[in-house]
Amino acid sequence: MQKLKKLYLSNNKISQIKGFKKLKNLEVLHLNKNQITEITGLEEFSNLKILNLSENEITEIKGLKNLKNLTSLILGSNLKGNNISEIKGLDNLINLKSLDLSANKITEIKGLETLTNLTTLNLGRNNIMEIKSLDNLINLKSLDLSKNEFTEIKGLGTLRNLEHISIHSNKIPDIDYVKFCQSRKFNRKYL
Repeated sequence: MQKLKKLYLSNNKISQIKGFKKLKNLEVLHLNKNQITEITGLEEFSNLKILNLSENEITEIKGLKNLKNLTSLILGSNLKGNNISEIKGLDNLINLKSLDLSANKITEIKGLETLTNLTTLNLGRNNIMEIKSLDNLINLKSLDLSKNEFTEIKGLGTLRNLEHISIHSNKIPDIDYVKFCQSRKFNRKYL
């Protein structure tokens, strides 16, 4: 088992992340659809590249600082995310390319400043009131901000590599924001 690289434990009744210390070569870990309330027990997994903790009962992002090789972190889902209300604890994840925090309880975009390698960011289905703090995400290609609470499109001007944006189902009162989209070459846009 020490050579195990992928482990799928989705859809169980796991409430704590423990008992994996001997699996130091693990690169992919799926613990989604469980009953996990706290991110702990992952300190030894320096080889981990993909971590899926969606559809649990997590309220705070922590316990990830040693996962410097992580490229994909999933803490959200189209159906049910977690109960995360603040983006924090991601500073050391400098190799992260994909971050899914959809279907949580996030009200403010912050805590993403060091994630300059992100290419995909999903913050859909939250309670975000304003688009901000995305300036450092210069490699971002795909952004989902659908089903939030903001009323105007701003704070996206520095995202020169953006190809796909989804901002449907917000509280935008007029269509002036289309000018923003016309000034960039998006492959897909959901307005």
